[in-house]
Amino acid sequence: MQRLMLRHTARLRPSWTAEVKKGGAHTQTTTSVETGKLVVSASSERADRTLMGHSWGGTFALYALFMGGELFRRFVVVSPDLPMGDGYIEKCERDYAARHTRLPANLYLAYAEYELNDWHLPHIRPFMESLQSRRYSGLRFFYQTFSQCRHCGVIAPAFQSGLWNVFELPVLI
Repeated sequence: MQRLMLRHTARLRPSWTAEVKKGGAHTQTTTSVETGKLVVSASSERADRTLMGHSWGGTFALYALFMGGELFRRFVVVSPDLPMGDGYIEKCERDYAARHTRLPANLYLAYAEYELNDWHLPHIRPFMESLQSRRYSGLRFFYQTFSQCRHCGVIAPAFQSGLWNVFELPVLI
C-alpha cells in the first residue's frame, strides 16, 4: 500500500521556480511552487505568509520550509508523514543545513498521542533534535503532543494552538 501511495504522490512532488525582475528603483522576486494543478506564487513584497498542513499537507509544508526560499514565514505542521520517502524531509533538512545557518521561520509541529508509534517515532525525535541542535538563527520552533487524539481528531486543536504559537499571541485564560 505504501509503495502505491508513494508512486501516486511522486507525480505531485513540487517543483520550485524563482524569477527576479529588475526595473526602476524596485527589484521584485517572485517565487512559486507547482505541484499537480496547485500553483502558489507570491511576490517578495508580501513575504509575511503562513502555511498550514496536516498529514501529507504537513509533509508538504516542511518541504516548503526547506526548499521554498522565504515564500512563507510561519508554518503550522500537524502530523506530517516524516517516514515518507525513506525520510525525504529529513534529507531536505540536512541539505538545507549544509548550505544555511539561518532559517527565518516560526515553526509549530504537533502530533496526536496515538500517532507516536514505531512508525513515526524513529523519525520525529531525530528530526526535532536536528532542528534544535543546529541553532538556526531566525527559527522559532514549538512542539506539542495532543493527548487522547488520533490522526484526524488532532487537526482542529493543533491548528488553533499552532496559529497562536506562530503569531506569538498571548495566552488567554
